[in-house]
Amino acid sequence: MADTTGRRPGAEELADFIIKCADDRKGEKITKLVLGEENSVADLFVVCSANSQPHLNALAGNIERAVREQWNLRARPQPGETGAGGWVVLDYNDVVVHLMTSEVRDRYNLEGLWSRADQSDSIEKLARMTPR
Repeated sequence: MADTTGRRPGAEELADFIIKCADDRKGEKITKLVLGEENSVADLFVVCSANSQPHLNALAGNIERAVREQWNLRARPQPGETGAGGWVVLDYNDVVVHLMTSEVRDRYNLEGLWSRADQSDSIEKLARMTPR
């Protein structure tokens, strides 16, 4: 049921809605990461694993459609191919959704990169891990 009040959801409400959407499509190991107010990237990350590329695409399509229908929100466009390399990013400003195949998720370990202790150098760590 769509929100007809025209209000924009808070980050927690949006993240929880996205988690439900991912769970409805059998997303695996769904995690919500609270990045904190001092972070300029987003307030929250939702990280979810898919068991295959088609599953990844289905998760992304379901989340985008449901968020658009509920609040008329669209993810910010991302450069490159959607889902290329087993990773889809849906950027809703305050909430950034990372949908990945299990292999990609294990390789990049976003939960470890964005833990409170590691936040200050997370971007540098990610850059070092990214194959060129």
